[in-house]
Amino acid sequence: MRYPVNIPELPGRRIEVEHPGVFSSATVLVDGQPATKALKRGQFFVRATDGRESLLALKTSFLDPVPQVLWAGRTIQLVEPLAWYQWLWTGIPLVLALLGGAIGGALGGVAMVFNIRILRSDRSGILRYALTALLSVGALGAYVFFASMFLSAVHAK
Repeated sequence: MRYPVNIPELPGRRIEVEHPGVFSSATVLVDGQPATKALKRGQFFVRATDGRESLLALKTSFLDPVPQVLWAGRTIQLVEPLAWYQWLWTGIPLVLALLGGAIGGALGGVAMVFNIRILRSDRSGILRYALTALLSVGALGAYVFFASMFLSAVHAK
């Protein structure tokens, strides 16, 4: 997905943040072309129309795949933060951590991360919630499967 960045101090430039996939990191595009990377990860040089370069940084969170843009001491949000009910909905798989120890916690944590990524996708609203529900149910099914495999391995000895 591409997110436009509104920086009034850089007129004549179309700045966008592109987040192409689940396992890849976000990049900055200036007029459709990749921006020059700086030395640190998540930092890019953006050239204004007058030739001056400024540093633009992407601040990411482990849970939320859409970064915030740090530029000239300001933080620019590309999208609205998730609402409380969205955090609650995506966090339902974490109940597995309470019920199932390490196996449940691992499966619940992975399901929550992917639920958030699905909610941040460009799919329709109903489809996003349906997919997150399916993923949560799938995490429960995977927990039952792995827990039963673990218990049968323990009792077989």
